[in-house]
Formats: sequence, C-alpha cells, structure tokens
Amino acid sequence: MTYQETLYKGKVVLVYSLKSKSGKLHMYVKKYVGRIGFVTAEAKNGMLQVKFKSHVRNIPAGCLHIIGEKI
Repeated sequence: MTYQETLYKGKVVLVYSLKSKSGKLHMYVKKYVGRIGFVTAEAKNGMLQVKFKSHVRNIPAGCLHIIGEKI
C-alpha cells in the first residue's frame, strides 16, 4: 500500500480542477469537475480510482480535494 493510497482510500473527495499539482492538464476530467465521489483504491498508473454514482474513473490525486470519511 503506497502513501497516496493510505491518505485517500475510503475518503469522500471533490474533483475541483483539471490541472494537477504537477501542472499537467487532464482534459478528460472536465466533465467530473464539481462532482463528489468515493476513493476505492489506487490504480496501476498511479492515479486514484474514484467511484461515482454509477461508474469508476481514474483521476489524479492533484485534481482531488478530501471532503471527509465515508460513513
């Protein structure tokens, strides 16, 4: 388990930006900005798997903001 996974796994997150902390733009995240999801795990490519209402999407941690714990 990586540090990123221990920090984000089981958290409720808000997708707040297209631009990650490294400065890279992730245009596919555009339709998820403003949505709230639940982090299930870390993907093999280093991104986080965020579960939305009906599907799961890989999103970089730099585009997410932790809101709280899942109840």
